[in-house]
Amino acid sequence: MWPSRMVFISVIIPTYQRGHKLRESLDAVMAAMVQAVFATQTSFELIVVDDCSADGTMDFLRSDIFDRQYCRYIRMPENSGPGLARNAGVSMSRGQWIWFLDDDDKLDASQVIRMLAVLHDAPKSVEILSHSLKYAYPDSLTEARQDLMQKVIYFQEHQEVFRHVVRRSLIVRHQIKFSRGFHEDIRYVFELIFRSSGLKIFPFAVVYKQNTEDSITAQMNDRRIDGYIKAYNEICAILQGSYSAPKCDRKKMLIQTLGVLILLITRERDDLKALYLLRYLWDLSDSSETFWAQDLAQLPVFGPLDTNFEYAGTIWLSRNRGSDEIILSLLRSVFETRLCCKDLDSSLFLGPDEIRACCKRFFVNGLRKGDVVLLSAHEQIDLPQIQAAKEKLIDRINAGSAPECSGCPYIERQASNRAGIDYLSLENFAYCNMRCTYCSSKYYGGTESKYNAAAIVEQLAAKRGGFEDNFHVVWGGGEPTLSSNFDLVNQALVKMSQAGKVRVLSNSLKFSASLENWLRDSRFHLVTSIDAGTEQTFLNVRGKGGIREVINNVKKYHRVVSDPQRITIKYIINEQNFSSADLEGFVELVKNSSLLDSLFQVSCDFTLDAPDEALICALYELALRLLNAGAHVVFFDDLVRERVYIDPERAARIRQHLAVQGINTAYLWTPESSRPLVLWGGGMQARWMMQQTTCGKAGKILAIVRDAYSYREIISSANDLPAILPAGVQSMYDILRNIDCAGLAGQLVRAVVL
Repeated sequence: MWPSRMVFISVIIPTYQRGHKLRESLDAVMAAMVQAVFATQTSFELIVVDDCSADGTMDFLRSDIFDRQYCRYIRMPENSGPGLARNAGVSMSRGQWIWFLDDDDKLDASQVIRMLAVLHDAPKSVEILSHSLKYAYPDSLTEARQDLMQKVIYFQEHQEVFRHVVRRSLIVRHQIKFSRGFHEDIRYVFELIFRSSGLKIFPFAVVYKQNTEDSITAQMNDRRIDGYIKAYNEICAILQGSYSAPKCDRKKMLIQTLGVLILLITRERDDLKALYLLRYLWDLSDSSETFWAQDLAQLPVFGPLDTNFEYAGTIWLSRNRGSDEIILSLLRSVFETRLCCKDLDSSLFLGPDEIRACCKRFFVNGLRKGDVVLLSAHEQIDLPQIQAAKEKLIDRINAGSAPECSGCPYIERQASNRAGIDYLSLENFAYCNMRCTYCSSKYYGGTESKYNAAAIVEQLAAKRGGFEDNFHVVWGGGEPTLSSNFDLVNQALVKMSQAGKVRVLSNSLKFSASLENWLRDSRFHLVTSIDAGTEQTFLNVRGKGGIREVINNVKKYHRVVSDPQRITIKYIINEQNFSSADLEGFVELVKNSSLLDSLFQVSCDFTLDAPDEALICALYELALRLLNAGAHVVFFDDLVRERVYIDPERAARIRQHLAVQGINTAYLWTPESSRPLVLWGGGMQARWMMQQTTCGKAGKILAIVRDAYSYREIISSANDLPAILPAGVQSMYDILRNIDCAGLAGQLVRAVVL
């Protein structure tokens, strides 16, 4: 029978064998609640349920601390677990709202006041007020309900019941009760949200969870495994029995539940206990009568580039592939790694109005993705905020809930220990004096960033391990030399002992005496895109200026560099500049300007998912025209690598195009080339040549090496002395220096791989 005399909120706390600690925690809870109800002119009651403790808990509850009118207690007839104790508390309660707390929770009194005020004014459509959550949620009551419900069952959000204040009418109407055993919160919280008509988010931390050694979930055991699987089966039963089941992916729920179980088991340091728990979990999966076992039988196979939970689940299911000890070792190794990318892990991209996680551009199912934003820029942004945003994104990637990164070819499984920043991109001073057709309008004009980028760099420099030794700096964003901060930041950079190469991506439309001066420093490099062979094409593609102005400025910079290979001239192939006349005109310009000893980077329009064959033919045509004219180093970049696949049929059509244009193909490396080839690089560029070109697939490339030692190992077993082709993009200059320092420059070839 439900009590008739109501109070505003009932706080229900189950306890077991904690009498020695109850006074401090209950005093704090009561003090916070008294303060809150006084401030909001509401009322409360505190109900403590002793789960048949044998340590004197009832003697404490009978003491004078409970002579107040708002304090009540119950003793369970037998130890039944916190769930059934909470059910008993509900049956005794009188509150309009029910709030379950644990006996060691700490409250933020000021936030309790604010929360009670929200409850007091909540419309009847709000049946749950959720607080102290991990994520932000929509304002809409129905959207928040759906979003939170999914995150709870996918183990992406906190699952404890204390994070939800619930209308009594919801519990009574649907007779929602806790189950016996461990992890009873999971199904109970799901069912509350599922049965509710509306849910409101209180976006503040009200409760601070205390992780104590005597907590019932402090140690992994078979009862906890039972609890997780029982919760899974109960949720599946609710979903199956509902005509209006929410949008919940049962496969994902299974993967997340199994993954959590495996993770907790592998964290057990005692190998014998961990093996016992693994075997116990295997045994529970043999019964075909449960949703758990039936769904496991249909679980797809996952690999290393899937989430930790997915990959671990596949390993766990492959029990017959090795001993239990081997399976345990493999599972532990999975959780010692994570999915991430090099940019997110060790790069920093300071954009003009945002902090980005990467500068990659790729396509998935025809949709362009990449340039992932971590934070929108604001004046108070600092390094800790950036690092927290990175960790949050990494967590979402590993939970399979980062759609902006899904399908990214740069995601890989790597060790969890994070290094310092080794790549710093400075685009925060957004100036541009051109209007390139393939570029973003965010750089047009000139503006300084909203935030203090120099202060963020200083914070990194002051932090131990903040920057890696020889870290790489890139100035981008159009024309960075126009910024008044260009010299100031460079002066700070050159004072850092860890600073290595500084690349300036300049349009070179306007000559910069400052850049000329910095190029006298051997750490500074220049990259300029020209993208045309005639004045008209230049104007069509770049939107402003003239090609001869740019060439003349590059020549001035070329005169002051100690090594001409510190200058890279880039040509971005697109639908406006791929004609043979333009390609031939460009080559003649750089040849007549004595710039062929620079590095030449051949790229393609990043807005294209896959360039058509005419553009691909133009890529090879330009590379060979440059090599035939005497260019020292010509290379494709990552945009080509991500978009171009060479099969034998396409290779034949490329050769036919070159023949029609009368291009000498002596520098084209093909499966028919007589000399074996070794790629020096070791990154994704080398892997592309090895895996995605006809030359690589025909076995004409012997190996990929990173240093002189690995190269000499190759030549010791080779019949013919292999040629060396540098395979890199941003690291091309460093690769060339390494080859030279190893005394192997004589083995370098000028070539492009088909």
